[in-house]
Amino acid sequence: MVKLVICLETSVLVDFLRKDSTIVAFIEEWENITEVATTAITIYELYYGAFKSRKRVQNIDAVEKLEASMDIFHFDGPAAKKAGEIFQILESRGEGVELRDVFIASIAIMHDVSLATKNEAHFARIEEFGLKLIVP
Repeated sequence: MVKLVICLETSVLVDFLRKDSTIVAFIEEWENITEVATTAITIYELYYGAFKSRKRVQNIDAVEKLEASMDIFHFDGPAAKKAGEIFQILESRGEGVELRDVFIASIAIMHDVSLATKNEAHFARIEEFGLKLIVP
């Protein structure tokens, strides 16, 4: 039997690292029925935040442990093509979207996995391109 995978976006993992009880419970619930993963773009965003923080060493260590515990989907050629398509269409409509969000969404689309995010507004416009959202 193929196990389902859910991709956790930055906003979810930041709150997980902060030990937000709602998000910890959400992830634990999903781990019982599916695999959890994230994207290399999210890992970048987590490291960026850790390097900026006052608790730099502690936060970098936390991100390293999280990264080692999860499958990481990478931004590859097919995801780059999908991102280019999505970004161009949304841009031509005047619907600005953060480029990193497009990268994360395109990775989830190309791996045919649902994306868990607390930033529904950032990703809702990308659903028309095949993105499946889960909002904790």
